[in-house]
Order: sequence, then structure tokens, then C-alpha cells
Amino acid sequence: MFLLLCLLSAPAWSENVASVEVSLGQSVRVIDGTTIHIGQSWRVVDGDTIHIDSYKIRLKGIDAPEKKQSCQTAGGDDWACGVMARDTLLAILESHHQELVCQITGKDYYKRDLGSCYIGSLETGIDVQRMLIRAGLAVAEYGNQYKSDERYAAKQMRGMWAGKFLRPKEWRQAQK
Repeated sequence: MFLLLCLLSAPAWSENVASVEVSLGQSVRVIDGTTIHIGQSWRVVDGDTIHIDSYKIRLKGIDAPEKKQSCQTAGGDDWACGVMARDTLLAILESHHQELVCQITGKDYYKRDLGSCYIGSLETGIDVQRMLIRAGLAVAEYGNQYKSDERYAAKQMRGMWAGKFLRPKEWRQAQK
């Protein structure tokens, strides 16, 4: 059974941290005694956002192409890189039969939880963000944590780096 473990941190002015275990079909048990009901479903919205009922988790440190965004192959053909990023994130989460652990560190402009997610555990788990960047289906943004992984994907010409693309932030600007 798929199990999600989220570490939620309180606002920046507080030192309290609560750990939350989520099992599909069960309520969430916050280890410090508070119970939050999450519900029974999660879904991948796009290449860098996961919804768990009313919780919206934006993967921290990366920016994936939007679902409607296209990239170009080296030969100049368009391909749906935004859809591919979403489908790859879904495949990553579905293919590992382990816990998904997300450390929530704040909120973004749209009031989504910002979190770094790992398959297995925070300490030794697989870094979901890093997997997307190294596959060339997301770029490092909003910090330097994944810049070396982005350079690796570019050097290996993986995903978007195999052709031409606009960084997702630039693509969103061009759509305005």
C-alpha cells in the first residue's frame, strides 16, 4: 500500500515541527497529537505539483514545463515536454512501492506548500526533484541545490536539453 509521510514545519517564526503520516484511506496522524484528515487520494497535477486532497505540494527547487508547453527536438520537431514531465513524475511515484516523504518548508505565491519529496526517507531516499532534473524534464530554479544536476542533464543532452526549449518561467511570461 502506498504511504506518504510529510514533515510539515510551522511558520518561520516557530521552532515546532510536526511529522505527518498519510496512508491512503486513513486519516493523517500528526505525531505531536493533532489529527488532520487528508482523505483517500493523491494526484500529479503537473511536473512539479502534487495534490493530496486539499494539500497542494509544489516541489521545491525545480521548475518543470507546463502541461501545454512544447519543446523542440534537435531536428526541430515539437514534442509535449510538459505532458512528459507530468507523466514521468506520475511514473516515478507509482513505480516505487515505498513511502513518499515530503518535507514542507513554506508556501509559494499561490499558497501551495513548498516541499522537497523523497521516495523512502528523507535521509536515504531517492530525491524526486533530482530525478526530474537529471532526466531533463525540469530545471533548477529558486535556489542552487540542483544546479549541478541541471548541468549534468544539459551535458548528457537529456530530455529538453536534447533540443530547444524555453525555461518554464520564460514560457509562462511569454503566455501573458
